[in-house]
Amino acid sequence: MLHAWSVSTGKPLFSPLSLGAPIALVELSPDGDVLATAVEGGVVQLWDTGSGESLAPPLHHETAVHALAISSDRRRLVT
Repeated sequence: MLHAWSVSTGKPLFSPLSLGAPIALVELSPDGDVLATAVEGGVVQLWDTGSGESLAPPLHHETAVHALAISSDRRRLVT
């Protein structure tokens, strides 16, 4: 399960996310609005941090994902 918290209030940002596999990596966009997750097995997903909703279909990789980076303008994701 993935939990995201507000630093200022200590309250959850959204309900915990069940990603279906152990979490390997997380990356937060520079503005804090988008969360990228990678799970063991090579599936990457993008999430809205305000709602916890998925922003795009899962991105499937043939191998494990070892790094995530979101550009400052949120237009690019590197895995």
